[in-house]
Amino acid sequence: MNLTDDQKAKVKDILADAKTKHQALVADTSLNEEQKRAKMKELHEGTLSKLNEVLTPEQHAELKKKMTPAKEKPSEQP
Repeated sequence: MNLTDDQKAKVKDILADAKTKHQALVADTSLNEEQKRAKMKELHEGTLSKLNEVLTPEQHAELKKKMTPAKEKPSEQP
């Protein structure tokens, strides 16, 4: 996506924060599955919002394009 060094650092921090929050959410036994799904969606949307603040419109469009095929794949659940 041709990120600048500054963008790379910011994106790395955003993704590291999201990973930490995701792991905490997965480990949270006080939430049921529906609540976890809702929180995951919030986390995902918040992460995308933060990324959008860092990326240029062109980079955002490229990210969205890369994410679309991933969304369309059927989930592989046992």
